[in-house]
Amino acid sequence: WLSTWNSLFTGLNIKWLRSPLLAHPDANDAAALLEYAEKHNRLHEIREADFSCSCLKATFDHAVGLYNLPSNTLFYDFCLDLSTKLAHDFIKGKVESVDPTSDGSSYTITTSDQVLRARQIVLALGAAGGPHIPTPFTCTFDAHKSVLHTTQCHRLEEITAEDVVLVVGGGLSAAQAALLAVSKGAKETILCSRRPLTTRQFDVPLNWVNPRTNRGCRYNFFGLPDEEKPEWVNQVRGGGSIPKDY
Repeated sequence: WLSTWNSLFTGLNIKWLRSPLLAHPDANDAAALLEYAEKHNRLHEIREADFSCSCLKATFDHAVGLYNLPSNTLFYDFCLDLSTKLAHDFIKGKVESVDPTSDGSSYTITTSDQVLRARQIVLALGAAGGPHIPTPFTCTFDAHKSVLHTTQCHRLEEITAEDVVLVVGGGLSAAQAALLAVSKGAKETILCSRRPLTTRQFDVPLNWVNPRTNRGCRYNFFGLPDEEKPEWVNQVRGGGSIPKDY
């Protein structure tokens, strides 16, 4: 996941994260990323986010700056540093099977060169699913080199001053791709969205970020049948959105 994240940020020339300082992989300390920036004299790589007129303004996290935004490089370096301090054992291999034990108390994991036993398994396999390609482009996506998805953003380096670039989408990745095309000097850049663009700092409403209300949001979500959860997430997100800074 982090490898994909880094390649997309590099390819789309993204300087700042959309997510706040408290969103990071250290589950033991919400302020770990902020503390890392302070320790390494990198507070200048944090952009202030204005939530003074929102439901977040009276929260402790807002008061100490945990809703501010880290730079791409600060977040990436923090993750690399964290990976050297984790108490996990790292092994390399291809998982061939995962089977519950006879008493159901744990699992047997068979890899290409060893057998492991675990009570709990976390699947961290990166982004789920393939690119979502609009129907008019499905027949040309693989065959035509001029039709690409943002997961192939490294190819945007090929844009020239003679190109007219059409970006189809209404979310943050679409806006970032369009801005990159402009910065590369494309003859014309067109952003096409089937609905009006929505401005929002995060992918979800602020009550999902507010510690005073997000427990209720999670409770409602986990109380749903599994088959209803994907549609519920779609309704909460309401489609792609773009932070006002863009």
